[in-house]
Amino acid sequence: MFTGLLIIPALLLYVAFGQDKCDPTKRPHLSPEAKGMLRRAVRLDGVPTEQDITDAANCQRVKRLVNETAFSSLFPMANMGKGMGQGPYTYHNFLKAVAKWPRFCDDAGPDNADKDEVCLRELTTMFAHFVQE
Repeated sequence: MFTGLLIIPALLLYVAFGQDKCDPTKRPHLSPEAKGMLRRAVRLDGVPTEQDITDAANCQRVKRLVNETAFSSLFPMANMGKGMGQGPYTYHNFLKAVAKWPRFCDDAGPDNADKDEVCLRELTTMFAHFVQE
């Protein structure tokens, strides 16, 4: 009986959208720009080292735009009850996360905009999502 419950929605989707919509060979092709964006959205394996944080261009940009004091004032309750610098939500761990995604804050975008301006937009969007969560 449970198996039938799973098959019915799949059957309805098949009937509603037809076989062509479900066939992976008939999906629309991505534009070269979209393919490039997907290729750039790669993360590094493992945990970034101190050297990775020091060497990464995106980390240097983020350090220049958001220093530790600004980060702490943006998220005063990040590690509530654990004390400043204690717990997982530290500036150092934030920089590790930035280093893990080398293209974060290091992409000028399709119109070759200033990387600092693009990075500020990326950080603003990300921090807004943090606050909402």
